[in-house]
Amino acid sequence: MGGSLAAQFRAESFVPKEEVIIAYKNASRDVLVVKTTQQSMKIKSIAIFDILGTQVAQFSTNTNSMEIDLSRLRNGKYLMSYSLNDNTQKVKQIIKQ
Repeated sequence: MGGSLAAQFRAESFVPKEEVIIAYKNASRDVLVVKTTQQSMKIKSIAIFDILGTQVAQFSTNTNSMEIDLSRLRNGKYLMSYSLNDNTQKVKQIIKQ
């Protein structure tokens, strides 16, 4: 593990403009911020899976915004599955660098 102590990651999304959730890195911490784009939408649950399909984290909530500490995860690709209060279920790719 060389280089910086602070991990970098990005969320990639290939979805239409009507996306209802965004995910981005907090610049000062090893945290992924997940937010809904519409005030009426709430995040019900989030699960994170490694590239082999093993679930590495799970969270239940009922809020518009959530911070997820990814410091214990190794660098690499992950899938973030989420469900919203309107029963929308989608998956986003997350790359931790």
